[in-house]
Amino acid sequence: MSVSHWFHGEQDWIVRYNQCVKSADLCEWEDVSSVRFTLEDAPYFGQVYPLKDPNSDYIYLYGIHGGRHHGLSCLRVLSHNFLDMNEYEYLVGDNIWVKGNDGLKILKDSPYFISGPKVSEPCVFYNPYLNKYVLIHNFNGAAMYLSDNAYGPFEDKISLIPGEHKPVYGSFASKNLLDENGKVFYLTASQWEEYNIYLYKVTLK
Repeated sequence: MSVSHWFHGEQDWIVRYNQCVKSADLCEWEDVSSVRFTLEDAPYFGQVYPLKDPNSDYIYLYGIHGGRHHGLSCLRVLSHNFLDMNEYEYLVGDNIWVKGNDGLKILKDSPYFISGPKVSEPCVFYNPYLNKYVLIHNFNGAAMYLSDNAYGPFEDKISLIPGEHKPVYGSFASKNLLDENGKVFYLTASQWEEYNIYLYKVTLK
């Protein structure tokens, strides 16, 4: 994301745009100009987290407004169409998908959230042990939310890192951080005061 201005407290960040980049070797990177969300057209995709769904041919993108004070939006696209935003389908209601600019305009004018109202630095992954999709985000500590579908709604809040224990942000996990078929998973979490990243181990019982 390209941030024009950071604000503290209850104000949103001004995110000019969010854009995809690609690499064949993880060393040299190039812009993918065909995949870009601008503040004017797509304010609720200022920060984006991707998921390649292991149970379908879709890639899901989860978006939030710049900052930490809005809900979580969702879109999907078939993997082979990822570079064509005209093929993107936006979730505008309960399992209601609208393709292309029409869907983006509906979402801008009447946002539909699959989690919220306040979502910060989200990540989503499929956990085979739970047979659920897991959303992790931070608001007064890190918590996870579960859903039967990649597009939510994400409910059943389970606290992972209580805010009174350690105020954190940016709690990220992925399919690559699973062990014992998902019964154990790891997540990274950042802390502002010490400005460091911690690795947490979560064991489900």
